[in-house]
Amino acid sequence: MGLLRDRIRESGVDWPVRGERRGWHSVPLGASGGEAAVHYDVWRDRVEIRHPDGRILVRFGWVRGRFEWGGRAYRIHTTPGGRVEIMSSVGPVLRARHTLWGLRAEHVEPAVERIARPLLFGLALRLQWQLAALATAGPG
Repeated sequence: MGLLRDRIRESGVDWPVRGERRGWHSVPLGASGGEAAVHYDVWRDRVEIRHPDGRILVRFGWVRGRFEWGGRAYRIHTTPGGRVEIMSSVGPVLRARHTLWGLRAEHVEPAVERIARPLLFGLALRLQWQLAALATAGPG
């Protein structure tokens, strides 16, 4: 799954993403139907997802992000090497890596499969803001 401007590419299929007002994006949920609204708040460093099954708020701290879904708590860890790993108390539930176009999922457990697409889209939006901030700051 990669973020390509106004679409998500998954298994060779392009899914259109619509930009909405105030920085929100409508992300299709795939074959299951429906959409999730995704927003990255750069000032508070958090991703908000309005999913048909409920609201998800991903808050980022100094080291990692965290959110709750389906009665479980999840932690998001990003490595300097460009990998993203989402962990639950049971173990890793999602692994992805940075690409030139966004994030590419490498492993998704069934527990988070329904929210994986909007979650990865939100994390890709955050990554874009981080890269833009680095480019603006310039070299040291």
